[in-house]
Amino acid sequence: MNRGRYCHLLAHACGTKGQGAQVTVTGPHGQQLATAPLGPGVADNGSSGTAEECRFPFTIGHVRDGLSVYGLSVSHRGIVDFSRADLRHSTAMLILGDTDY
Repeated sequence: MNRGRYCHLLAHACGTKGQGAQVTVTGPHGQQLATAPLGPGVADNGSSGTAEECRFPFTIGHVRDGLSVYGLSVSHRGIVDFSRADLRHSTAMLILGDTDY
């Protein structure tokens, strides 16, 4: 299967449109701070050699600094909170669908 097509089908199965779906950043009281679209999906091969997951990168710039907690959500999904320190020193990752993590 075409790797790009796999990402499209996987996103559809998870209830989001994948590329172009909005990522929203919120503050500690739920106020919207910024939005950005998901980028094109990149299929990752698992140990079986077939595409087992699909990553949709995103970058959000110009977000107000100094808050203790930031929330991230994709499309109509719930908000996942991250501390300011965690976002400064690592990459945020949101998982949609069934996983073994």
